[in-house]
Amino acid sequence: MSRHRIIIDADPGVDDAAAILMALASPEIEVLGISVVAGNVALKDTVANACKIVGLSGRKDVDVHAGASGPLVREQVYGKYVEIGSFDDELVVSGDITPSDEHAVRFIVRTARAAARAGDPITLCAIGPLTNVALALIQHPDVAKGIGRIVSMGERLPRSAIARPGRNSTFMPIRMPPRSSMVPAFHSSSCRLT
Repeated sequence: MSRHRIIIDADPGVDDAAAILMALASPEIEVLGISVVAGNVALKDTVANACKIVGLSGRKDVDVHAGASGPLVREQVYGKYVEIGSFDDELVVSGDITPSDEHAVRFIVRTARAAARAGDPITLCAIGPLTNVALALIQHPDVAKGIGRIVSMGERLPRSAIARPGRNSTFMPIRMPPRSSMVPAFHSSSCRLT
C-alpha cells in the first residue's frame, strides 16, 4: 500500500494537536515534517506545542520547523486564549524534541522540489494560517510542481458574499483577510486547493 506523503503546516493548539497525532499514528500517511506558523498564540508557543505533540507521539523521525511569526499584510492577531501560551507541562510533558534549524519555508521548498524531481508530488495539509505556504509559493513558484494538492481548513462563504464584484472564489482561508498577498500565490500556482 502506498502511503500519502504529507507536510503538516499548522499553528498547534488543541485542534491541531489532535490532527497531528492522528496523522502521525496513521499507517496510510507518511508525515515528512511539520512546518509551524504563529496563529492563535505566538510562534515560540506553537513551536513548543508542536515539539511536545511529536514527543508525545514517540515519532522522533518527524522534524518540526519554525516558520513565519506573523501574517504577510497585517499585524498578528492572537486568539482569546493567548495568555495560556504553550501547553502546560502537566498537560503535555516536554520531551526531548527540539525544532530543526531549517526554516519551515525552506523545508517546504526543499521537500517540494525533491518531490518534483522524483515525480511524486506531496500534499500540504495546511491547518493553520497559510503564511508559510504562501511564502514558499511566492518566493519559489517552481515548488508548485512538487505539490500535488494543498488541503486546507477553510470556510465557505454565503452565496451573497460571493456574488459581489471582486469576489471570484467560494473559499476563504481561515484567519486570513481576503486582501492577503497569499491569494495570488495560489491562483498562479498549479497546486490543487481543497
